[in-house]
Order: sequence, then C-alpha cells, then structure tokens
Amino acid sequence: MSNIEKNKFFPDLKEHASEGSKPFPYGEFAEIRNQQTGVRYRNSRQLKSEEIEILKQNLCEADDWSLISVTDPFDPLLIKRTVFKGIVRIGRLEKGIIKDKDRECCCGISDSFIISSDIGDYCAIHNNRYISAVIAGNYVILSDNNEIYTTEDAKFGNCILKEGEAAATLRKINLVNEKGGRAISAFSGITGADVYLWVKQRESKEFVSRLESFTCKSFDAKRGYYSFIDDHTVIKGTSLIRNIMTGRSCRIERATCVDDVTINSSALKPVLLANNVVVKKGIIGEGCRIANSSVAEDFILEPGSSLDKGARFIHSFLGSCSNVACCEVISSFIYPSHQQHHNNSFLIASVVMGQSNIAAGATLGSNHNSRANDCEMWAGRGFWPGLCSSIKFNSKFASYCLLAKSDFPYELNIFLPFALVNNNVYEDSLEIMPAYWWLYNMYSLFRNYFKFKDRSQGLDSIKGVEFDFMAPDTAEEILSAISFIEDICKSNTGETSCIKIPATGIENSKRKVKILYPDKSKAAYMEMLTFYCGSVIFEFIGKSGVALITAQILEHEPAGVNKTAGKLDDNISLILKSNCSQERETEWVNACGRLLPKKSIANAVKAVLGETETVIESWEDMHDYFNEEFELYESRKLFHALSIAMMLYKKEKPDHDLLSNLKADYEKLLLKIEQEIIKSRKKDYDDPIRKALFSNEQEMENVLGVLEKDPVLGRFKAKFSLR
Repeated sequence: MSNIEKNKFFPDLKEHASEGSKPFPYGEFAEIRNQQTGVRYRNSRQLKSEEIEILKQNLCEADDWSLISVTDPFDPLLIKRTVFKGIVRIGRLEKGIIKDKDRECCCGISDSFIISSDIGDYCAIHNNRYISAVIAGNYVILSDNNEIYTTEDAKFGNCILKEGEAAATLRKINLVNEKGGRAISAFSGITGADVYLWVKQRESKEFVSRLESFTCKSFDAKRGYYSFIDDHTVIKGTSLIRNIMTGRSCRIERATCVDDVTINSSALKPVLLANNVVVKKGIIGEGCRIANSSVAEDFILEPGSSLDKGARFIHSFLGSCSNVACCEVISSFIYPSHQQHHNNSFLIASVVMGQSNIAAGATLGSNHNSRANDCEMWAGRGFWPGLCSSIKFNSKFASYCLLAKSDFPYELNIFLPFALVNNNVYEDSLEIMPAYWWLYNMYSLFRNYFKFKDRSQGLDSIKGVEFDFMAPDTAEEILSAISFIEDICKSNTGETSCIKIPATGIENSKRKVKILYPDKSKAAYMEMLTFYCGSVIFEFIGKSGVALITAQILEHEPAGVNKTAGKLDDNISLILKSNCSQERETEWVNACGRLLPKKSIANAVKAVLGETETVIESWEDMHDYFNEEFELYESRKLFHALSIAMMLYKKEKPDHDLLSNLKADYEKLLLKIEQEIIKSRKKDYDDPIRKALFSNEQEMENVLGVLEKDPVLGRFKAKFSLR
C-alpha cells in the first residue's frame, strides 16, 4: 500500500490531537486507566528494535514507538497497516483463531487507528477506523467498525455528576410522569424495588434528595474513565460506539449507535444489540436483546427483557422477562412479564404491574386530560386492554382488568379485580363484570399462570416475583370488592342481574355505571378466596422441608407465633401452634413484582430519613433491607392466607376443624375448576365456525390436540390435586 492510498484510509493524526499539553486520554488520566486494568499488564515490555522494523514493514505507524508495550508471547507479523498514538498496551498475541458463530477470525490487529487503548490477550482487531480510550479484554473481536471511543466525562449510562458539573445538569429518567414529577437517577445495579420506592414515595423532598445522593456516592466523580469491553465480546459492523461498559460475551452487530450505556452481559446470559439499533443513555441487564431498528434512550432494561422490530423505548423501565416490539413506550414503568409486541400500540406515562399484554392498536396515553403533560395511568398486574382500546388519562385499574375493545371517553378508577370493563356506546354506559376471568375464562387464567412461571425459569432477577394470580394483594382487592357489591345490593330493589349506580368514584362522568351479575360475582370472589387459602396453606403443609420458613416465622413473627409452644414436629403443628388471628396485613404494595406490606415501604422511608434506629445510608443498605423483607414474604403470605381462612370459617385461632373444613371445600373447588377449565376450552372445539375450517373431527383433533390431554389441564391436575 502506497503512502497516498494509506492516507485515504487513515485519518491524519493531527486531526485527532486535542489542544493542551495533556488532553484526554493522556497524562493525568493514566492513573484511572491503570486502576481499571489492575495487574493485567504488569509483565508488559517495550517493543524491541527488530519488532519495530517488522511493524514498519507491515505499514504500521506510531507517533512514539516507545509508548507501545506488549506482553510475551508476541508476534509482530500479526499487526498490519495500523496507526498507534499515545500509550497502547497489547496483550499476548500469537497465531490463532477466534470462533464467532459460523465464521472464524484471525488473532491480530490490522487496518485500524488506535489511540491510547489497551488490547487484551488474543484479540482480533480488524478494520476499525477509530479506536480511542478503550480497554478491551481477552478474546475480543472488533471488526469493521467506524468509531469506538470514550469522552473525558463518560458516565456509562449512570445518572451522576462528574467533577466540575453543576447539579442542574444531572440527567434523570422521567418515569410515569412526562413532566418529570417522578424522575429518578438511574444507575447500574438499580432494582425494580428501588425504582418503585423512588417513583411512588414523593411526600418528602428530603427523601428524594437522599436517594439522589445515594446514586452519586456510589460512583467516582473523577473524569477520565475508559470504556471497558469485557472478555469474549464481539463488536462488528457498527457506526458509533461511545462511552460503554460491557460484561462478558456481549454481541453488538451492525448497530447504528451505542452511546453512554452499561451492558451487564455475562457468559451464561449474553446481551445482543443488532441490526440498526440506536441505544443511548441506559442500563441493560444480562440476557437482554435489542434488535431490528429499535430505539432506546434514557432507559433501564432488567435481565431477560427485549426490544425488537422497531420499538421506541424512551424514558422507561422494562421489567424482566418482558418483550416490547413494533410499538412506542415513553415515560412508563413496566413490571416483569409484560408483553407488547403487536403493531401500532403505544404506552405513555404509565405504571403497568406486569403479567400484562397490550393488544394491537391500543393507545394508552393519547387522551390527556390536563393543561400540561402530567397525566398518568396505574394498572395492576394482569392488565389486558383489548384491540384498539383507548383510555383517557388519568386512570387506575385493579389487578387483572380486561378491557373490551372500545374508546373509553372518561377517566376510570376500576377497583374491582378480575373484571371485564366495557364501554356500551349504544346505551351510553360503562359496564363492569366483576370476577369475569373466574366466571367465564378459567382456562386462560391458568394458562397465563403457567406461562409466566415458565418464562421466568433460570433468571435470578425474577426470584421472589409473585406470579400467582391469587396472592395477598389480589385477596385484599377481592375483599374490598365483596364489601362494595354487598353495599350496592342492599340499596338495590330491582333487577339483580344488573345494578345501575352513579359513576362517582368509578368514572368521571354523569352517566350510569352498570355492575353486571353482582350475585354471581360475589360467589365467584368467595371461591377465589377459598382457592387462595387452600392453595397457600396446603402447599405449605405438603412441603417436605420448611426449615427456612419455620425459622422466619419464629424469628420475625410476622403474624405472631408462640415461641414457647414446644418443638415443631411437622408443618400442621406449626400452623396449629401459631397464635395467628383474623387481624392481618390489609395493605400490600407491588414493588416491581414483589409484594410487601405497606408498612415495610414506610419503614424504608423512615430509615432513609434517619427516623429509625437502623439507618439506610446507601443503595447497598437499601438492597440489604429489601432482601431481608423479601425473605419474609412466604411466611407473611402463609399467615395472611390463614387469617382470611379464619375469617371465612369464623374461627378465633387455627384448629383441626378449620383445616378439615377448608380441605373439604378446597377439594370440591378443585374439581369445579377442572371442569371450568374443560368447559372454557371446549368452546373452541364446539364453535361451528371453527369446525368449518376442518374437514372432519380427526383433522381438528390432530391440529388442536385432544381436549382431555390439554397441557394446561394436565399441569393444573399435577400442581393442585390433593389426591
């Protein structure tokens, strides 16, 4: 290659020389660089004269060859047509092959321009137009990239301040409220519980200020940190990589821009960014995937989540095991196991508490009802708006609300769980059918139950997330709903299949609200409570080893246990010896999938403000606090179920009669549920229009499967049968 040809490819060194005697990434910043690399290059040496000659023969250049250091074994023949500037350290380099999926890359460095960077052992660095202030680990592939570099004030997606920056410049993520009233300062290591606490607890400005200080204290304010590309990472065909930290085995392929991001990839759960994606200012958990022209800015992805097919994800949090594609999400806080992968939906300024599905054409956030962009929607877990649903903000929904396809013209406060909500345009009324899922769609209720549990397998970040549709939060919602139904039935003297009530407190309108089948709904709610108590209590009784939960009960006494009751021989005696009463935790919060008593959140706030004996002074303290609270959940859930069972059977304390009566009713209920699962699924087999698609019964059976062998039915029997 001639000098003229070479200068066409390589940028002029002078073009990249900053003014001043020691600009980044040189001089005083070397100390931070050495801190990042540790002892990795302690055995490095300067180039030998014969090695320099070989490099020159291979058309390599350096402004100062004495600044290039290498580690033995080192083969200079593997470096070709490359320009070095500043201190460049190269790890072990010999002839070898790095396998990258279906292709192989030769170890070495070629056709690249490298400024003040560290290259690990046995890397393949080929055809990179500009690399500056980068630390690459071992077995890293950097191929066919335009720019990979770091700026002096790099924050790697963390919302922190560097030396010399004013507090007013602190970047924040505007979750839930587009105007910024619930903004947080994200950081690598933030959890969903942290985000919930930060977003929801806004009564004290001092509390919010202390959380911001926790974040800033967790990171060094010094400037000059290098981008770090960990071992076995592959970056190829990418236009711009700037200010990134990656974990092991990360893959970035044909990306348009990856800027100011921490990617917590791992060897077992690698992260993939591929195909024209734009990823800016975010935190990405292990096992995540962003692909196919998706855009993510000012965001947090928990492990195992994905953005695909042109999704726009801005100022938002996505919980684990979630999938967002073909849609737009802005300023939303989304809990684990959320699905939104159909065309043309959007979700704005919302909290969706997981196990949810947003249908095609749903527009959640289009109808703001305020003089500013400060409206919100809060939806409990299991939220399911139908095709092309449109909701007027502000609105709030209880757990497992199903919205029929409609344009809802007024703000809603649906506090009846498991309800079907419909806007009857012909009669100009809002219709609510409480307990719809239990009454008419038992198959889907349990199908989703198993589906979400299956998708969460193998993810540590999902441990402790409540996937049971009957849990303390939904049980308390049901008890409130039963009281509401009893009240409206008392004042009603007419038709019992449909009660019309004023919209006050349910819909912001002057029209009537219809509560459909209140008697059937109440009976269904009572069955759901029996199912909750039976499933929790008898699952505990059936456990072979309960040492952990026993220790928790004895130590923490969430609902009270008599420590002098003697030796706990088995699980039944543990229940019978407890001094559990009908008094229980009635207020529960869903902290990004994990359920906590409301008082636990209040105690955390007090601890941050220094109003308790145990003080929370950092995010490490906060995580320790939450982990201890999460450890107590199973015992708290057991005592909560026991308390409700005692209330249902009018018992002052647990006894054999309580367990015997509950077992009898629970067994009958399981048989009924089994029949309801078959009944709701059988509708698909009996549908005459659907039958028209098949020539005969055998064809339909081969396509759909045998009803009696349906996997949901089989799994229900295996999971819940007491026989």
